[in-house]
Amino acid sequence: MKKDKGSIEKNPDTAERQLAEENTRRLATVVRDSNDAITIQDFEGRITAWNRGAELMYGYSEAEALQMNIGHLTTPEKQAEQKEFTRRLILGEMVTSFETQRVTKDGRLLDVWMVVTKLVDDDGKPIGIASTERDITKRKRAEEERERLLKSLEEKTKGLEQVIEREHLLKSLEEKTKALEQVLYTASHDLRSPLVNIQGFARELELSLKQVRSLLQSKDISPEVREKLIVPLDKDIPDSIRYIITSSYKIETLLGGLLQLSRLGRAELDIKRLNMNKLMESVIQTFEFSIKERGVKLEVGDLPPCLGDETRINQLFANLIDNALKFLDPDRPGIIKVEGEKRGEQVVYCVEDNGIGIAPEYHERVFEIFERLNPTAGAGEGLGLTIVRGIADRHNGKIWLESEPGKGSRFFVSLPAA
Repeated sequence: MKKDKGSIEKNPDTAERQLAEENTRRLATVVRDSNDAITIQDFEGRITAWNRGAELMYGYSEAEALQMNIGHLTTPEKQAEQKEFTRRLILGEMVTSFETQRVTKDGRLLDVWMVVTKLVDDDGKPIGIASTERDITKRKRAEEERERLLKSLEEKTKGLEQVIEREHLLKSLEEKTKALEQVLYTASHDLRSPLVNIQGFARELELSLKQVRSLLQSKDISPEVREKLIVPLDKDIPDSIRYIITSSYKIETLLGGLLQLSRLGRAELDIKRLNMNKLMESVIQTFEFSIKERGVKLEVGDLPPCLGDETRINQLFANLIDNALKFLDPDRPGIIKVEGEKRGEQVVYCVEDNGIGIAPEYHERVFEIFERLNPTAGAGEGLGLTIVRGIADRHNGKIWLESEPGKGSRFFVSLPAA
């Protein structure tokens, strides 16, 4: 076959070589202009290629990088990892992609996602490693922030659930407390009527007994009958009447205390700034006779003001002073001290005595209703400290004590500071 004039016969080898060169140029352009860092290193870690993306990511120019070892970019914690994946690549294992960390020229720590490839020559002999590295630091920080926010949200959700549960419990407790207060009020109020009748008829019996005694003096009564009636009329019946009257007054005292307890939760509080020095003077005047009679030394310091209902706070300290007077040690002169100091948003007052003291295991029990640890040491029905705690609770305060048997007691009350 004749060839056309002017035509040039193409050499297949030349065409393939030109195509390969063109592909190489295109690949080189892609590598050079890629936003990802693309590097080539030998198996000793020496950098042999460094693209524009690597310059932007790590801060080293190509000229600087070609004088470096890849170890300059590797954190001390990742040096062993670098050597391990290099070893595995040489052995022919597939190590395609993984997450690691790199260090920039200015010392910044980057989280990097790496895709590595083993390079071989025409004979299939390994000659180096090519890696494409992408900065995922922002993404990692975003993921960490998301996890932190999720954890924070979870904690807040749990906290909110606990608050809601606590609110339900408080509401339930408040409802039960109100119901109990209503029961106490109703019972205390309704029992007072029959109690008044008992006391009234007991006094009628006393009057009737006097009349019977007067009739016994009549001459119409034989000496034998008079003698038989003397014992029941002069001893048995009077003793029974006294027992009835004493017990009825004891019941009246209990009912009065229960009424006080029931009113604590229902009464409106008139909260205002209280001059505690003036208030304490009023409290002490109530006990002035008992203090002088018993020879008690009472010391009152300068008391800081607080916020509270004057009537209730007066009642609180009156009960504490009364309690101290009841349980003084008869074997030594009585001393009672009242002090106070401001602690942050609270004022803490202390009523201290040198009385008989209270064992540690009873420090909580003394505030329970009708609790009397030493009934022979003083009068009362075990309601005073219960009322004191109720008043402190109504004022968002607290009461606690420090005491040892034979060494006296210190009652502490915290109330909102003025």
